[in-house]
Amino acid sequence: MSPGRPKSEQERRDELLYALEKILELPAADLRATLDRASALIGNLLHAEKVDSFLLEPQTQTLVAIGTSDTPMVRKQKSLGLDRLQLANRGNVVKVFETGQPGLSGHLEEDPEELPGLKYGLGIRSYIAVPFEVEGVRRGVLEC
Repeated sequence: MSPGRPKSEQERRDELLYALEKILELPAADLRATLDRASALIGNLLHAEKVDSFLLEPQTQTLVAIGTSDTPMVRKQKSLGLDRLQLANRGNVVKVFETGQPGLSGHLEEDPEELPGLKYGLGIRSYIAVPFEVEGVRRGVLEC
């Protein structure tokens, strides 16, 4: 495929299938390494500047980015302490976790409910997020 040509629908499906196969092949023994690799695969597929796999840390009522893509934005996120989101501080990722409803925005900078650190500190303008459930119990959020 030439670099300037848009991908065909079949090529996009093949990319998606490849990423899903790789995610299904990941070992479950090392949670952090598995979620890091899954986040990297998803980030590459979606061309995302960052992907986080947030899991609830019940004792602190905090969503912690256990698995992340390895990108400059994720490194900045960690340096600012934005890889830990306390439920009490609200924001869109917390809303997805609490409601179980996916979230999507292409204009996050205009959202008064989003955390200032994400909008201004990281400069995030758009996001998609879905809740993680394990055996019917909500455990976290995948956010890009």
